[in-house]
Order: sequence, then structure tokens, then C-alpha cells
Amino acid sequence: MTRVDSGAVPLPAERGVPTHMTMTGVRELLGYFPIDYHAARTLVPSRYLVRTAPDGHARLVLYIQDCDELTVDGLLPIRPMRMANLWIELDGPAEQLPPEPGTTYALPTSYWYALPHQTVSRLAALGFTAIGVDRQSVEAISLGGRPGQQRSGHVLENSATGAGYSCVETTPAWPTPRLTTGRRWFYHEHGRLLPRRAVGHVVCRAGFLGEGQIELHATHDALPSRLGLGTQLHGTTHTVQMHCRVTIRVAPIGMRGAPRCPAL
Repeated sequence: MTRVDSGAVPLPAERGVPTHMTMTGVRELLGYFPIDYHAARTLVPSRYLVRTAPDGHARLVLYIQDCDELTVDGLLPIRPMRMANLWIELDGPAEQLPPEPGTTYALPTSYWYALPHQTVSRLAALGFTAIGVDRQSVEAISLGGRPGQQRSGHVLENSATGAGYSCVETTPAWPTPRLTTGRRWFYHEHGRLLPRRAVGHVVCRAGFLGEGQIELHATHDALPSRLGLGTQLHGTTHTVQMHCRVTIRVAPIGMRGAPRCPAL
């Protein structure tokens, strides 16, 4: 397959005033799905390089998270905090940093293009809007099941139409958790009158409890379907419990040295 990517943004990059978030007591349903490269390419501005597997597929990651508390800049606590994210993997510079204290392993740094955050909390929606982060309000996000058993996650976007999606995973538990540091950069561009670019850096101390298979089913009017990713996806999953530090910077794309965002 021939790539059509061009003009990649040098990664990572930081502009704008930082907002710091901490996420504690994070229970997460985490799934990785191979998706059609051309479908991914239409969702990511052309200057980012979409990473592809040897078989030519791009990779989508889904997070459905239920956090005990998310704190913004040490001042604004949001509890509980439920959020769902869909990200597409990007190419970026190779980086292998040492593990954080309290963990044994460190994963290589990865890079992602984030689609709009989905949140339930009105306070979270106001906070994300205030700092310029693109988000979508949904009616309900839930997680069910325990590690080592069948687990499920549900996102109800609109109860009137039934729009939403759900995941079911089967993940045998490992005898011993793997205490791991994960580092990820994510990027998102939005806005037509005032194009903005959000750059986030996530550092997580995670306990990986097992791995298995996951299935995603979406209604025709849910976010995965509207993005052209289809109504059914099959992938791999990890059962994870973790604490995360997040730094997000949002700045106008028209700043000196930054290319202007195309209409998305």
C-alpha cells in the first residue's frame, strides 16, 4: 500500500499555557483495534504521519475510564470522572525512558491523534471547554466486571435515539501484575473561526493485570460509525489499574512557526 502522508508535524511540540491534571484510582477498559488506513487518514490532518502495521492497517485505541478523581491544576476536583477516548496512532521519534519509581518496566513513548473526548460530568465539560480542549458530552459511561472475568464498557451518547457503543472483553488474569510506566503524547486540532491545537503528555504508573480479546459494537449513529470506522471492531485488550499525570497545552495554530489547521 502506498502512503499519502506528507508534511509531518515535528513531534513532540509544546505551545501555550499548561494545564496539569492528575487522575487517581483509574479503572480502565483499554482496547487496540486494527482499522483501515484510509479511514484513519481522513480523520487525521495530513501533516501528521499515521503509523501503519506491516499488514497496512492503522491502529485505533479506545479508553473507557472510570476515575475516583480528576484534579485540574491542584484546585478543581472532579469526582467521579468518567471519560471515553478514541485515538489513532501516529509515527513519532523513538524514545525509551526509564521506569517511574514504583514500577518495573517502561513502555516506549507512543504518539496519538485524539478524537474529541467524551465526558459525562458537566463540570468536566465546562473545564475542558475553558482550557480549549475539544469534547463531546454523552449521557452515560459505565464499566462492569472484574479483572480475570468478562468485563464490559458502555457509552450511551443519546438515550432518545439509542446512539452509543459498547465493548466486551475476556481477559484471563496474570498471576502477578506487571507494574509499568507508560508515556504518551496526544494531539488534536479543532475550531474553524479560531483554529487551535491541543498537545497532551500523559505519564501513567499502571498495573497491567492481564491481556485478552475485545469486541466493539456501535450503533450506526454512534461516534465510531460517524467517523467511518464501522459498527463492529475486533482487537486486543489489557486490564489496567493506574494513576496518571497529564499536561495539556492549547494554543492558536496561527502562532508563529505553526502551520494553519485545515478545515476538519
